[in-house]
Amino acid sequence: MQNYTKIALHRKKIYNKKTIIGFKQNINMTKKIITIIFLLVLFIPLSANASPGGNWYIKDFQSDIIVNLDSSLTITERITADCPACTNKHGIFRVLPTKTKTPEESISTPIKLLSITDFKGNNLPHSESKNLSDNTITWKIGDPNKTVQDLNYYKITYNVKNAIRFQENTDELYWNLSGNFWDLQIDKFSALIHFPKSITEKNTHLYYYVGPYGDTESSGANYKWLDANTLQITADSKLDPKNGLTASITFPKNIFQPPTLTIWERSNLSSYLWALILPIITFIVCFWLWTKHGKDPKINKTIIALYEPPKDLSILEAITIRNDGSFSNDSITASIINFAVKGLIKIEQIDKKKVLGLVKDKPDFKLIKQNKSRDEISPTEKQLFSNIFEGQQEVLLSSLKKTMPKNILILKNKIKKDLIDKEFFTDKGFKFKAGLSVMAVFVFFLSLRMIEKNFFVGSAGSISGIILFVFGFLMTQKTLKGAESKWEIECFKHYMNVAEKYRQEFYEKENIFEKFLPYAIAFGMTKIWIKKMELIYGQDFYNNYMPAWYIGSTLGSFNAEKMTNSLSSISHSISSSVGTKSGSGGRGFSGGGGGGGGGGGW
Repeated sequence: MQNYTKIALHRKKIYNKKTIIGFKQNINMTKKIITIIFLLVLFIPLSANASPGGNWYIKDFQSDIIVNLDSSLTITERITADCPACTNKHGIFRVLPTKTKTPEESISTPIKLLSITDFKGNNLPHSESKNLSDNTITWKIGDPNKTVQDLNYYKITYNVKNAIRFQENTDELYWNLSGNFWDLQIDKFSALIHFPKSITEKNTHLYYYVGPYGDTESSGANYKWLDANTLQITADSKLDPKNGLTASITFPKNIFQPPTLTIWERSNLSSYLWALILPIITFIVCFWLWTKHGKDPKINKTIIALYEPPKDLSILEAITIRNDGSFSNDSITASIINFAVKGLIKIEQIDKKKVLGLVKDKPDFKLIKQNKSRDEISPTEKQLFSNIFEGQQEVLLSSLKKTMPKNILILKNKIKKDLIDKEFFTDKGFKFKAGLSVMAVFVFFLSLRMIEKNFFVGSAGSISGIILFVFGFLMTQKTLKGAESKWEIECFKHYMNVAEKYRQEFYEKENIFEKFLPYAIAFGMTKIWIKKMELIYGQDFYNNYMPAWYIGSTLGSFNAEKMTNSLSSISHSISSSVGTKSGSGGRGFSGGGGGGGGGGGW
C-alpha cells in the first residue's frame, strides 16, 4: 500500500448535539413519558441519517481518471457536498500529496490544477497553498464573504505527473482513489479509470483495499470493466472519516514512458521557491537598513604614521571604535598593563606549585594596588579599576573569574553610552545591531531544527540567519567624528608597525616602549612591538631590561622571548578570566505528516 505520510489537518467537531429541555413542571408522569417517547421517535431517523444537519458530509464523490502514456494522470473529481442546516459555512477544501514516500525512496508526484468549477462549468472562487514540510497542496474552495447551505457541487480537475510505478517485471498504477484523510463522511464513492488501448481486462491484475490508513482489507468494494479499457471501482457502503479506497493495477511493461521531470519537479524545488528567495530578500532588507542606519561616513584619507594615539580616548574606547562598536577582552588586558605603566598597580608573577614533580596549579598573577592618584585615567577606566579591586589592596587574576563577569556587561554598556554621548557613534545603530542579532540567533537555531524535516528550507533559513548576524555586526554607525578617530587609530597602529623607520622619535621621547606597550597588546602585536624595540635599542637593552611595574618569578633580566612569553601569559590569563560565557538552546516543535489526500469543510 502506498506509504503516504499522514497530514496534520485542523479538526472540527462533527457533532453539535442539542439538548432538549423545557418540560413543563405541572405535567404529570404519564404525559412526560409520552413526550419522551415521541421525541425519541423523531430523533432516531435523524441519527440514522448520513450526517448531522449542521455539518458537511459528502453525498456523492465520483472520480474520473485518465491514465496517459507519459505516466501522468488527468483526474476530474465531482463532489456533491451537503450541509442541510449549515451556519457560517463557506465551502470545502481538498488536500493532495505532491510526494509519495516508500521504504526505498521518495517519489515526486507534481500536481497542476486545471480548473475548479461547479457541475455547470462556472468557475468557483478558491485559493491554493503548499505545505513545504508535509509536501502537500491544498485548494480551499469558497468565498469567505459568502455562506452556503444544503447541496453544493464541486468539480476539480488536475494533472498528476509520475503516477506509474515501474517495477522489474510489470508496471503498476498504485493509487489512493478517494483519499484516506477526509474529515468528512463519504456516503457514496465510485471511480472510473480510463486506460490506453493497450491495457485491457485480459492483461491486468487488480487489487483493492478499503478502510483506514494501513488497513489491508480487500472487501468492501466491487469493480467491473465497462468496456475494453475502462474500469469502474465502487465502494459497497459509505466511507467513514479517515477511511478510503485504494487500487493496485498491474500490467505489462513498455507501455508507458517514464516521466521527464524537471529538476524543480524531481526535487519539488518549485514548492521551495519562497525559501530560495528568502535569503535574497533578507539581504536586500538588511543592506537597505545598513545604508540608512549603519554605513559609516567615508573618510578619503591615506593611512599615514601618527606618533600618538588619540588623546581624548581611553584604550577601552579607542579599541571599541576600531572594532566598530564591539567590545574586546584584549582592551581590558591592555588597560591593566596601562595601569601598571602609569604606576597605579604592580603585577607579580606567582610561581607554579609542584607536588612530587607534578604541576598542581596553573600560573597566576597578583595585581597590587599602588597609592597614586587616578585622576589621569578616564571615568570608564576608573570603573574598571574599581571593579578589579573592589576595595581590596591586591587581587589574583584567578579570582577575577568570579568577580569580573558580573561587571563586564555594565562596563560594556558604559563604554557604549560614553561613545554615544561623546558623539562617536549613533544610538540608532546600536539598537539595530541588538535587534538584528537577536533575530539572527532565533532564525538560525529554528532553521537548524527545520533541517531535520526539510533540508532545503532549513538551509535557506540558516543562510538568512547568518545574513542577519553579519549585518547586525555591521549596523553600529560611527559619526564623522567617530570615523575620523578610527582613521587616527589606524594611523597610530601603522606607526607602531613601522617603528624602526622612526628611530629618532624613540631616542627623543622618554619611556616610549612602555608607554605604547598597552596599545601593542590591544592591537594584538605584542611580539612585534618587542622585536621592534630590540631592533631600535639593541640587544643590550633587553639583556638588562626589567620593567619597574613587573615582579618576575626569578631574579635577573628578561630577553625578548621571555618578555614576550610573560606578556602573552598575562594577556591570556586576563582575557580568559573576564570572558563571559555564551550558550544556545531552543525548544523543538513537531508537526503532522502529509500525504494520502483528504479534505474537509470550512
